[in-house]
Amino acid sequence: MKLILVILIIVIIYILLKILFKSQQNITCNKYLIKSDKTFTAIPMNNYELKKYANKFHLEEFRGDLLVFKRSREYDFIGETNKYSYDERMKCRVRNLSPFEYAEKHKISIQEAKEIVGRCTLYPVPAGLAILNLFKPQKWLDPTAGWGDRLRTALIAKIPTYIGIDSNSNLANSYKEIINDHPQSHNGHYKVLTGRFQDVDLGSELNDTKFDLVFTSPPFNNTEIYEEGIIWEDQYHFYDEFLDPLFLFSFNHLKKGGHIVFYIEGIDIERMLRQVRKLFPSLKYEGVFYYEGDGAPRPHYVWLKI
Repeated sequence: MKLILVILIIVIIYILLKILFKSQQNITCNKYLIKSDKTFTAIPMNNYELKKYANKFHLEEFRGDLLVFKRSREYDFIGETNKYSYDERMKCRVRNLSPFEYAEKHKISIQEAKEIVGRCTLYPVPAGLAILNLFKPQKWLDPTAGWGDRLRTALIAKIPTYIGIDSNSNLANSYKEIINDHPQSHNGHYKVLTGRFQDVDLGSELNDTKFDLVFTSPPFNNTEIYEEGIIWEDQYHFYDEFLDPLFLFSFNHLKKGGHIVFYIEGIDIERMLRQVRKLFPSLKYEGVFYYEGDGAPRPHYVWLKI
């Protein structure tokens, strides 16, 4: 009887200690922690979650720490961009044919077609909101504005100035509708200019063309083929014709003390980092933070202009 009682006490103590230990693991000392709110801002993983995640993926540090924003499951909130640019996004190709082209060819619905050929993805607004909380910009330049997700992000976060640029003229009305539908549009400067960033004159839009944040998600070489977009011959053509000029454009319009943040994959990252060090010695590389993707983490590379 005494033995059973002792065993029972040991089991109870073990269970209590396990609960206590688990709760301590879930207390984060992450200095980038932000509170979730009605805008569904992504929040960082805590220390326990980071440890488990880092066992699955190789992660680099950002300012000496690991920083991963947890994937948002607020799919309706993220997908609100579809109200404005869905049709155009279905014309974007990740394989030989876009969902729109495949549906036309095989006489099926676009919904069926995109499950077969894949589709170009949205940028998750919760991730963008977390990034704005991290850098707290007053003026944000987005040289490849995409489907309008980051424009939505700027309006929701009430950033005073957001200027986007995109070469797809078919999206011009989508951007205008996003701006017109949001009450914040009357309290700031929000605009997306049509054209390639290499050709756009920001001075025609702003007296002061310097920004404290250049944050964008540029094309991943030819991973996604956009309407009115260029198909690069190879990675070298992509670097010379697009990525190197993008860094120069971003640098020229960045204030001292401002940040460049690029979410980019599918390219030679080491080459990119070497080229930036060589061409822009006053850009200090601060590392990488991540957004938890549905597969691998999504890397965001950061530089500070000193």
